[in-house]
Amino acid sequence: MTGDGSPPLTVVLDGHCHDPTVLGGKGAALDRLIGWGIRVPDTGVATAEAYRAVAAQPGPARLLLELAGGDEHGVEEIDRVFRETNPPAALRSALITLGRAIGSGYRLAVRSSATGEDLAHSSFAGLYRSVLDVDPGDAGALVDAVLSVFASLWHPPARTYRSALGIDE
Repeated sequence: MTGDGSPPLTVVLDGHCHDPTVLGGKGAALDRLIGWGIRVPDTGVATAEAYRAVAAQPGPARLLLELAGGDEHGVEEIDRVFRETNPPAALRSALITLGRAIGSGYRLAVRSSATGEDLAHSSFAGLYRSVLDVDPGDAGALVDAVLSVFASLWHPPARTYRSALGIDE
């Protein structure tokens, strides 16, 4: 939780075993490794709350209602809606701060750590987008990479896989 009691938008992983419903599966696993003393590159997570902040914006919110209502949208349309989203200023700032904190002069890989990803009976390997070689000093590129990964949650192959396994959207 943040100082005002709200969930954090980003977390620098420090081995304190943060809640997987906040970090997602990969994030929580990496946090455990750090806690066990295993060397892991500086790592952080845009939390489930960060995703919710983007999904609540007008474009994504409308798109998600349409998808829930049975409308179909292709990858290009989904990507466009998320790419054109203007994240709340607090989220944008938190992402930029996180990127600088973990970048340490290196380029970043922005990957999914969805809370419903890689469960005991499923693996989403390759279904969600990864964006490699992101310059943590380029705020626009960093935010765009995060939005791109968020958008891939709604790509048709990921939705079909979740539906086939009975995983709630």
